[in-house]
Amino acid sequence: MIKEIVIIVFTICIFSLLSCNSNPAAQHAPKTQRRQRVNPDSTIKFFTVENKRFMSLDTLTFLIPDGFNVSSANIYNGIYEVKPSALVRHKVLISNNLVFFTTFEDLGKGIRAYLYAFDISRKSFIRDSSFSRNYLFSGAGIFVIDPYTSRIFVVDRSVWYDAKQENIIPASVFEVKGGRFQITQNLYQIGNDPPVDTALLSFFKNSTDINGKGVFILPENWSDSR
Repeated sequence: MIKEIVIIVFTICIFSLLSCNSNPAAQHAPKTQRRQRVNPDSTIKFFTVENKRFMSLDTLTFLIPDGFNVSSANIYNGIYEVKPSALVRHKVLISNNLVFFTTFEDLGKGIRAYLYAFDISRKSFIRDSSFSRNYLFSGAGIFVIDPYTSRIFVVDRSVWYDAKQENIIPASVFEVKGGRFQITQNLYQIGNDPPVDTALLSFFKNSTDINGKGVFILPENWSDSR
């Protein structure tokens, strides 16, 4: 009798195993990771673990390298996201797997701002190889970013251009390639004050349009004549 019970139990186990193997739902499926959307206006938080500084934004957390002047006190809404007919201002912008954010300092003569970009895939900050630093600088505190191409338009404060005998507003166009900020063009338009609102959007569009009006190429050595 005991032998018959053992045979019955063994048979049930075999059928159960076969049923599990033939059921796709019972087999292990590869895990998929879905990163939640980051709110551009989320609060950036900072914390320290074993003397290492970290920055968190919603579901993202990354290490702040030594020497970075980044804190909750100097986060700045200097990013202007390009929309079809307007610019939307942010402290943080997620574009093509890059996290952009800005900091500022006020030396009494207006805002100076710094744009940082963290590559989520590489888990590292983008570097400006031209100046061996991990940020882009704007004396006017203005960074315009096209979220579709991640093209970055950096506007500086107005300066005197001696060769033209007039005040100009310099700007530079950057792209992110191979973990680096790469400059593609230096431009300018005539003026005394950095453009705002629709004038800033127009400056950006004319700078990226081959037939753009009122925007001119700025020679690399232009500052030698200042």
